[in-house]
Amino acid sequence: MRSLEFTHISSAKTALARKIKILVFSAAIILPGIRCEDLGKITGTETLFVALFANASMGEFLNYSANQVAVPQFNRLVTATQDLKTSAAAYNTTQNATTLGDLQTKWLAARRVFKQCEVFYINRSYLPSNYFHRLDGYILGETSRPVASDLDTAAASSPSQSTVDSYPLTRKGFAALEYFIFNDGAGSNTIANINTANTGSAGRRAYIVSLANVIQLDAFRLSNSWSNTSGNFAGEMATGTGSFGGIKDAVDSFINGMVQLEYVNQDVRIGVPAGLTLAGTTQYPAKLESIYSDSAYKDLLSSLEGLELVYYGNAGESDARSLSYLVQFQNKALDARIKTKISTLKSLIQGRINASATLKTDLTGNLSFVNTEIYTRFKDLRVTFATEVIGILGANALPSNADGD
Repeated sequence: MRSLEFTHISSAKTALARKIKILVFSAAIILPGIRCEDLGKITGTETLFVALFANASMGEFLNYSANQVAVPQFNRLVTATQDLKTSAAAYNTTQNATTLGDLQTKWLAARRVFKQCEVFYINRSYLPSNYFHRLDGYILGETSRPVASDLDTAAASSPSQSTVDSYPLTRKGFAALEYFIFNDGAGSNTIANINTANTGSAGRRAYIVSLANVIQLDAFRLSNSWSNTSGNFAGEMATGTGSFGGIKDAVDSFINGMVQLEYVNQDVRIGVPAGLTLAGTTQYPAKLESIYSDSAYKDLLSSLEGLELVYYGNAGESDARSLSYLVQFQNKALDARIKTKISTLKSLIQGRINASATLKTDLTGNLSFVNTEIYTRFKDLRVTFATEVIGILGANALPSNADGD
């Protein structure tokens, strides 16, 4: 019985337990009195305690982020894409305003969860990133985005699920499905015209069903790649093993992935379409994300919500070992500033959504707002993470994984 196991503990184990207890109590006494600026003045023993505590804290952060935040979020994505799959099947049976409206709503809902998961993309070199690409190739650049004429060609053959599963990135994922349920193929986005186009084309309907099925399948694969009972990427990240060369390497990769995500939001998703980068001052609305549903602002908000989730941790968890937990330990003022930056940017984007404004129309009618309130604030958030957060955590700034995108 388990209760008997503890009645025969050896004296050596008892001594070890006492030493561990002394170490913990000593750390509890020493650590509160140590300030970051005093690290160069403390003794070797105190330095050891600080190092042990820091590594333990980093480990807690990784374990919490991987197993308590990422894995549940990917499970939510599987559920949302299953709802999308079910809605697509219903629309295939009956095409009317109700079924199309439901399909669009389910697409937007699943898309939101997917965008919230982007913060866990980390780097394209890791296996799970392949499933991100299959769901949406936008992050890889223009050549991985669907082209309307090519989608029309594919639809003509009424592709099955297995066929779509084998298609290149440009013929699958959220963006491909978006084209068929938010556009009639001739530039109209009205419910009536979209239904007319889909009702009159068995190929479009078959493609819609197959796309939704493969999106759900790839969401399941992505979830499995992180699951501790399958691909176990969450386990690798939590312990700094497998794909990572230790706890520090895992932290470096994760934090740098967040910096890279904010670069993509700032420069690729806003700067280039708005003409606010070194590429030139011309606006390119076609380079926006989610061009057929015109939901680029919603995409940005959802991506920011994902960053917020990692920074704050799950709602209602006062003891969450989130990124904020690590930053607070080193610099409470910085933690407060970051939270304000995230909250303010979220509020500004939500305000445009509430006003039924789109990023596409703001590129020409409200460019100053896009520049000063959206682009610049994303840049500020990126710089804060790239310098101050990386600095206090002792992480290494890694080369960008978007070079050439």
